[in-house]
Amino acid sequence: MRRRPLFQLMLLLDVILFGLASFGANYLLSYEKVEGRTYLIVMAVALAIYLVVRVVGTSGHRVALLAHSRLSDRIADSLMSYGLEDTYNMQRRVDKSRRNSDTQDTIEEAQIIKLAANSGASYLSRGVNRHWKYVQKRLEKGIPVKIILLDPNSSEKSFRNKLNNGNEGADSKLPLEDIIRTAESHPDFQVRFARTGMSCTVFLSHEVAYFDPYHVAMDGGRISNLFLCMKFRSMLPTEGISHFEMLNKHFETLWENSITLDSWMEGKKRDKPKAQETRE
Repeated sequence: MRRRPLFQLMLLLDVILFGLASFGANYLLSYEKVEGRTYLIVMAVALAIYLVVRVVGTSGHRVALLAHSRLSDRIADSLMSYGLEDTYNMQRRVDKSRRNSDTQDTIEEAQIIKLAANSGASYLSRGVNRHWKYVQKRLEKGIPVKIILLDPNSSEKSFRNKLNNGNEGADSKLPLEDIIRTAESHPDFQVRFARTGMSCTVFLSHEVAYFDPYHVAMDGGRISNLFLCMKFRSMLPTEGISHFEMLNKHFETLWENSITLDSWMEGKKRDKPKAQETRE
């Protein structure tokens, strides 16, 4: 039953019960010889009927219907039952600021850090300096950090580079030097490269996940990264698995089907002489 008809029905029943109780009381007052017990019986019947209406009308799902009427409320209810904690419209400056602040808080409390991203610059670049100092502090405390990046040599990466300012040969956002330097100095920092399956940015701690879906919508000559971000918390839904667990499984699948930083570097060294021979 939809919210408005339910609300109207409950209001109608309340009015009917009030009218019947008032009529019954006044009707009995018109008789001089009516005993007090009759008044009590009428009152008990009226209370019983009212109690039944209230109990039925305030059951869990009916209260939810009364409280939530719009499509956005129904969507929120559905997502919250699977762990949704917050949403961020990245086209709004206030949401971007709040998302960055929340992410930094999550990093500071993380017992493990997992990131699957296109370039990971926001988290790994010393130049961008957005989340790196928070990640660095966790590394210094021995917290394991696992990173999956889109392989710069993949067809997907080439396609995205082509869309970004025409024939851009390499991703200027990829902080490769920072990544290599961090991997050399921190044994708990593991990096892998994936050629396929990178459909979103996923950042996970031991109990929180941030989900940013990818697209190729152009804005001002580049792919816009201003979309919707969702924050999920680990929980146990009544049916299926939580969205946090779904995103964690997504990460683990990518991890198992990606190559290590060392293997990627070795492949790059082997490809370099071939490229030189081709030019010659």
